[in-house]
Amino acid sequence: MQEPNEDLSWIKKLDEKDIAKHFTNDITLIYEHCGLEVLIKLWEKLASINLYLSEKPLMAMRREYIHKNYVKTNTGNNAKELAVLLHVSEQYVYIALKDNSGSLPDDPKLFPNI
Repeated sequence: MQEPNEDLSWIKKLDEKDIAKHFTNDITLIYEHCGLEVLIKLWEKLASINLYLSEKPLMAMRREYIHKNYVKTNTGNNAKELAVLLHVSEQYVYIALKDNSGSLPDDPKLFPNI
């Protein structure tokens, strides 16, 4: 097992095909979607750690963004624009605005009478 904080910049001196032929599933995903720089940083700082990227914090940040950036005017609002920007439905924007409990918009307790 390698030591954390090991400098792996030497990897950049290899040809791309010589690098990629050693990758497995998760490493290939990281490399293809995030690039070699991110992959090297993960190896340097977090080698041998299993990572799971939950969407729960992302959804919470979306709700936070909605609360801070929703604008209602005499002629309408920006719910559609927020939905497009955040890759959510317009309904999600409206539910997130009503939700002050920290619940997810699809949480059954948001609609107790349904």
